[in-house]
Amino acid sequence: TSVAGIVAITHPDNDINLTKKEVQRIFLGKLKTFPGKGLVIPIDLPADSDIRLVFSEKLLNKDMRQVSAYWSRLIFTGKGLPPKQVESPEAVKKLVSRNPDAIGYIDISDLDDTVRVCFEDK
Repeated sequence: TSVAGIVAITHPDNDINLTKKEVQRIFLGKLKTFPGKGLVIPIDLPADSDIRLVFSEKLLNKDMRQVSAYWSRLIFTGKGLPPKQVESPEAVKKLVSRNPDAIGYIDISDLDDTVRVCFEDK
């Protein structure tokens, strides 16, 4: 499967727009809140997901091996826990559409009006 493009998504009521750097920092556990707002809960896809591979390479600038080593180090030192993982883009959308604090990412082709784009990788 080819990935058309990645969008970071939030709840429709969350009007935040994020920079690439902010999305990076949220998904690497460095930013724990939406800028100027409350807690942020990042939602990840499984490590073998094509969308996650593209997200990691393009947005986090790391391959999956580097991402997993990064989290192993943080967990080991007690400095953080990786984002909650769900099975599918549908599951990401469902969680995000129900929780104004959640952020996820999906392929732009999976986008619908249950969620809102807060960052688009152009």
